Amino acid sequence: MSAAATTIEGRQRRWRVLPALPAPDLDVPPLTARLLHARGIANPGQAAEFLDCAESLYLPPSVLSGVDAAVERLRAAREHGEHAAVYGDFDADGVTGAALMTRALRRFGLRASAYIPHRVAEGHGLNAAAVDTLAAQGARLIVTVDCGVTDVDAVAHAKALGIDVIITDHHLPGDTAPDAAAIVNPKLDGNGGASDQLTGVGMALKLAQALLELGRGAVGVGGHRRNHRPGAAARREPLHRRSRLAPAAPDAQRGAAGADAVGGHRTSLR
Repeated sequence: MSAAATTIEGRQRRWRVLPALPAPDLDVPPLTARLLHARGIANPGQAAEFLDCAESLYLPPSVLSGVDAAVERLRAAREHGEHAAVYGDFDADGVTGAALMTRALRRFGLRASAYIPHRVAEGHGLNAAAVDTLAAQGARLIVTVDCGVTDVDAVAHAKALGIDVIITDHHLPGDTAPDAAAIVNPKLDGNGGASDQLTGVGMALKLAQALLELGRGAVGVGGHRRNHRPGAAARREPLHRRSRLAPAAPDAQRGAAGADAVGGHRTSLR
């Protein structure tokens, strides 16, 4: 990065801003050109490639280990009429992911409810008290969103109560993996591939997409994108080409997919 870059100090982060473009010829608006320039994109070809949101960039669920096991457990839950509880983290990534997952499970044919922990009283991650609450409500399966990969004790507690747990998460795992029915987390694959760019809501989207591919009632990908966008945008992580695809792509099924993002979340989390 240029030595002439300006440093801006924030409360938690530091930004280095490059000087104005020497020749802003990227065929995009000036502000977009400056943002692209800050990423080291200096010609129209690079700009077009970065901004492209072609469907070919959309990663199939099969790239993630654990998806098949998760789908099979969800299929069994539907066949046995089990109640599935979606447990999402309390931040934007977790809440939007929980809304997305709850809607997908309901359209898949499951009885599904959502639980969002209290930010102060419960904190991050799956906890035993919440598991007890969900057990009392009749849940036989818990699907986590944006959490769970380090919650070994809480998952063990759920298993002792006869509740299986499917974990969807994107955070780094601990030394010991929870004894879950399935874990969908790119950090466990250890391949450093494109799936590492996905956020918590992105992981929920992958599992929802896998359910869709069964062709048995899950909403189309276009319907899930609006639920994906707020969480992916609010998550303070780099927006790479693949993690930007769903936030940026248009809704081909806007009319058929249901309510807008906020309204959809409110309905899903009731």
